[in-house]
Amino acid sequence: MINQDQVAENDTIGDYFAVILRRWVTFVIVVGLVCVLGAVWIIGSGASRTASASVLVEPIAEPCTDASKPPEVNLANEREIADSLTTAEVVRAKLGTSASSSSLLSGLVIEALPDTEILRFTYTAPSGRLAKERAQGFAAGYFGARRSAAVEKITDCRERLDKDVTSLGSQLATNISSTELSPVGSAQRAQLTAERTGIEQQMRITQERLVALRSVNTLGGRIVKSALTSKPVSKTRQLILIVALSLVLGAVAAFLRDRFDTRIRSTRDLLRAGLPSAFAEVDSTGYSANSRGGYGRLRAALRTEAGTSSAILIVGSDTADCTAAVTAGIAVSYRGTRRAIVCVGTTSIEIEKLLGMGSGEVGEGGWIVRPAPTHDWLSVVTGIGLNGTSADELRWCLDTLRQEFDLLITVIEPLGDDGPLDLAPLFDAVVVVVAASTARSPEIASIVRNLQEAGGSVIGSVLVV
Repeated sequence: MINQDQVAENDTIGDYFAVILRRWVTFVIVVGLVCVLGAVWIIGSGASRTASASVLVEPIAEPCTDASKPPEVNLANEREIADSLTTAEVVRAKLGTSASSSSLLSGLVIEALPDTEILRFTYTAPSGRLAKERAQGFAAGYFGARRSAAVEKITDCRERLDKDVTSLGSQLATNISSTELSPVGSAQRAQLTAERTGIEQQMRITQERLVALRSVNTLGGRIVKSALTSKPVSKTRQLILIVALSLVLGAVAAFLRDRFDTRIRSTRDLLRAGLPSAFAEVDSTGYSANSRGGYGRLRAALRTEAGTSSAILIVGSDTADCTAAVTAGIAVSYRGTRRAIVCVGTTSIEIEKLLGMGSGEVGEGGWIVRPAPTHDWLSVVTGIGLNGTSADELRWCLDTLRQEFDLLITVIEPLGDDGPLDLAPLFDAVVVVVAASTARSPEIASIVRNLQEAGGSVIGSVLVV
């Protein structure tokens, strides 16, 4: 058996296109359905307009940090802030709208312009007035959200600095009291004096930071382009996206149906299903399109040593005519070899028809051997298994015929669940005939498995298309 993953690795672009061509009905239906639904959606959505406003983002100094470190702007972070529910809440309050914050964000697109510190707010709405109003509202609301966050940080910082000033004042008062009680000129007084200088310096720095908090710019930038005009939304882009989406979904549907369809249509399907590979691909007459059997690979696989006789079994799961046609095609493709077609059961009717022979009378031995009138070195054996196939009867027949023929090609009726599987071990090789029009991979796999479990040597298959 062949691994399906190995077959998939060998797929080419041509194979993918072949799948779409093979499943063109599914592809066309899905593409058409998606295009129709997309067109209905575009028409139903009505006319839309967009408006844009641009803002220049300026850094806001972080309070309670090292002032020597210049603040920086990270537009990726600022874009997320502008597109957040927090900003939407500010906008909702400013506009006084009843729309929810999440619904306000649904029409907003924010772009960070490359090599700049500018954010562009583009809003799409059913009317130009609403688009301009909300684009401008988000531009202003973004600064409102930044300002609120900055003010909150400044307030927290001021509270911490006030606590530090109170604590330092308490330390200074204690130090002054201790200094006055210490002897003049003593080492203790000198140490307390030095500590007092340090406390006073820390208090001065803290008070300077408190004063600096009043000068922190919390605006965070300015609007450099207001949303004064609006323009209609182009439908061309939407149409292109819908067509592209329909093509992708159509291809996906075609591949999925092809992947999970159990029908056998080509030799590649046999490989994908892990079934024996096909030695030949022929039509219903047993020959390829150019009237040549194309059984060279099969003959090479059946090559035996000189002076020995080989017996192969041809089995199928479909109608007897396909199996009989392949059997006749294989037999005729040989040249200069004594060969016989051994017909089991009613398969003789099809073989006699294909080779232009009439029905023959069964001899005393229970079967009859007749030469084919149109092909040299080819004989047809009929009369076996007319009243039920017996392994002992067929074994005796094959042993007898091996003395006269170099190759015995045996054909039996379509092999179902109750077929004569006990015949398989009597042959050197078994070839399975697969009818592409009706064969399903599970039933073929079941036949192959049953033949192998019965002791048959399944070497490959022939696909009838």
